[in-house]
Amino acid sequence: DAGDIPARLEVMQQVAIANMLAERREFTSDDVVTALGSEGMGVWEKLAAADGSIPLIKTLEQKTTSQPAIYQFRHLSFQEALFSKSLLADEGAAEWTGWKDDAAAAKSLKDPSLRNALRIGGGTLGIALGHIRDVWNFEGHLEKEV
Repeated sequence: DAGDIPARLEVMQQVAIANMLAERREFTSDDVVTALGSEGMGVWEKLAAADGSIPLIKTLEQKTTSQPAIYQFRHLSFQEALFSKSLLADEGAAEWTGWKDDAAAAKSLKDPSLRNALRIGGGTLGIALGHIRDVWNFEGHLEKEV
């Protein structure tokens, strides 16, 4: 149903955000429940096709009675792009602690696990960050470890 596309995209984005913040590529069905809550899980379950597959997601191990399912995005860039998209909204960028101050922003910019996600956002992400605050000062933060 085309009307479900925004809700489905939101669910995929929430999982991607949780993964990026936890610096993980693989994630479990328990991680999905934590990221989505009960309302989001209903949408996640609708995403599953008749064969149990979920778009953009690869199932590495099926859920058993004793172990959660293990997943990963079919390509890491899907996860990174969904995370970057969340930062492009003014409220998304403003809420992320990676931009809370100049030192945190410098640390985020130098973080190898975030590098491609931030590159995907490009200039559009820069504009969103400009809406958070007028002045950014990285002097002394980019040269040394923060």
